[in-house]
Amino acid sequence: MIGDNRNKVVEQESQTQLVRQDLPGQAMLPAVVESVLGNLKSESFHNFQGSQLEIWQQVSKATGPDTIPADQILGKEIRLVNFYCHQVMIAGPTNGEYVDAVRVVLIDTDGQGYSFASNGVAQDLARIIGAFGMGPYIPPISIMVKQFRTRMCRNAYSIQPYEKS
Repeated sequence: MIGDNRNKVVEQESQTQLVRQDLPGQAMLPAVVESVLGNLKSESFHNFQGSQLEIWQQVSKATGPDTIPADQILGKEIRLVNFYCHQVMIAGPTNGEYVDAVRVVLIDTDGQGYSFASNGVAQDLARIIGAFGMGPYIPPISIMVKQFRTRMCRNAYSIQPYEKS
């Protein structure tokens, strides 16, 4: 009986309409929202602070076209203040195959973002958070990202403390 009640609750929730109060007549079922926008449960993870507008502006910048790709910043100093992470799908090892990855944007003192679709960078960022907390990091943490080859002959990235040459 309890299982039947849970199934009924789940069925009712999936049929519940989402109504926007500011747009009369704009009602959608959660299943419709998911079919159009995908699963919104995998939210982003960041350490931005400020008003809703300021956070949205920072998210827009981190997800926009002006981040610098990984290959242009390798081995150079990044004075890390903020970060933004979200799930993406990238090309897999075989043609037509896609795999889940974490896209990490490391943001420096000037607000410049450096983007990496790399689970290795995400794991290293988790280690930074473990050592320094969520941030924002004031003073900034001097880091660099290095590239290396895996046993499967793929490129991977790792965050390291910045060492002046």
